[in-house]
Amino acid sequence: MLIYITKRLEELTKDSNYKLGKYMLILETLSTNRDIKLEDSPSYQIVMERGFNRGISKGIINTATTMIKEFNLYVEIVAKKLNILIDELKKHLYNK
Repeated sequence: MLIYITKRLEELTKDSNYKLGKYMLILETLSTNRDIKLEDSPSYQIVMERGFNRGISKGIINTATTMIKEFNLYVEIVAKKLNILIDELKKHLYNK
């Protein structure tokens, strides 16, 4: 139920991070009053999801840069195959 409420709040406040944060604090307070475990709290779920997505993105970028450097592949080909923006890949490739 908390996940549904959290997702719904994100949809309704997508134009304002401030509003989302405000409602999430209220939801956190209400959920702690109900003896809900930390792992079940809305903010925990959001943080875990965002962290997971960032980790996946970082892993894909690292794999792409390794493929280009070690196998002498073209940036454009690797970017297309891994569905990465060419400029984003170039930024990570040449800034290291």
